[in-house]
Amino acid sequence: MTESFPFIDVTGLPVIGEGYHSIIYHLGNGKIVKVYRDPDVLNDIRRERKNSEIACRLGIPTDRPYSIVRAGSLYGLVFHELNAPSAAAVLKEHPERFDEVVRLSVDLLKTIHIKESRKNELSDIRERMAGIVLFLKPYLPGDAHEKLSRLFDEVPYSRHLIHGDFHVKNILIENGRAMVVDMDTLSTGHPVFEFSSMHKAYIGYSEEDPDSVERFLGLDSGTAVRFFESSLRLYLGSPNEDAFRDVYDKIRLLSYARILRSWVLEPELGDREKARCIEKSRAKLIALLQKKDSVLF
Repeated sequence: MTESFPFIDVTGLPVIGEGYHSIIYHLGNGKIVKVYRDPDVLNDIRRERKNSEIACRLGIPTDRPYSIVRAGSLYGLVFHELNAPSAAAVLKEHPERFDEVVRLSVDLLKTIHIKESRKNELSDIRERMAGIVLFLKPYLPGDAHEKLSRLFDEVPYSRHLIHGDFHVKNILIENGRAMVVDMDTLSTGHPVFEFSSMHKAYIGYSEEDPDSVERFLGLDSGTAVRFFESSLRLYLGSPNEDAFRDVYDKIRLLSYARILRSWVLEPELGDREKARCIEKSRAKLIALLQKKDSVLF
């Protein structure tokens, strides 16, 4: 029997946010609805609702989910409305609050990372990364791929949470407090995977497409680099420069592995531009593989 869901009409409703995968509408009465652009993501929506419920149970400050709904041929997820600006908006309107926003976001990140899920309650980020490592085999020299596999295999299992898409558009700031939204990538794993995702968003893609970070996060590239590096330094406890660069390179190694796969799968680039992006990411990854004997910190 096909499961049925309440129908809502979003025609004419105010749009309060848009992402690559979804549009967020204001429903009124303290609620919003996140409508997904792809009609075949019902299982993903169920996962996001479950992840959000787990996060709320564990005390992570986030949006509380309600029901799954239909919006025409698409599906949506109704949430409690959080009346707070994103960290990206705060940085744009109040650049003098940069240090405050970094501190609040790092405090929030540590709150997430210290939480532990029940066994098999959330997906293990290593499963997703294992698929990326396997995918890259035809695109790397044999010795480089063998080392990448070994470094990845040495990352231990962890039940500690990682958000998986932690950036200034998914962080909300209100009254000296930070909250996080978009729990579809919530999983468990080592913080190196979290920071590799953050590096990819703040820096990695913009190295080949300088305007991408402005389009995606609303930050200029200089501010994005400064925000990532300041966040990492604070998270690590203000290490000396050598220690900082060691961790930074480990994060970059995993980030470029993920970026290389993304360029290979990118459908909108012309052949010449795609080949250029693939080669540059591959060269950076191979260079880091020659330098690093672990990705742990």
